[in-house]
Amino acid sequence: MSETGSQGFSGVFIMAFIALGVGNVALLFLSKNARVKRRVFPWIMLLSGAVFLVPVFEMMANSQQPPVFRIFFVLIVGVVCFLNIRMTKFCDSCGATILNSGGWFTTIRYCSRCGASLRDSQ
Repeated sequence: MSETGSQGFSGVFIMAFIALGVGNVALLFLSKNARVKRRVFPWIMLLSGAVFLVPVFEMMANSQQPPVFRIFFVLIVGVVCFLNIRMTKFCDSCGATILNSGGWFTTIRYCSRCGASLRDSQ
């Protein structure tokens, strides 16, 4: 890719990542609609993972890395997306976004903001 094309690609990538970040913050922390959050959040995570992989693939194409590295990065990004989706809950009572910081094997049972049970809503 030429120097001008590379700069254009970088600009588009940065703008896409900023737009995803702003959209994520608006959805997760400003919206109070837990139902919409549950429906949209997995798609935002998958889109974020895909946007992250684009420059990784571009750098690998320029460095002539074997395809196994691409598969490795897709698997890693897939696992991160899966864990983010699995470890994020939404409270129907107050609309809070609850991030599980207790670990991979713990389950969030109550909303940290209002105390409502999350079992009924998930």
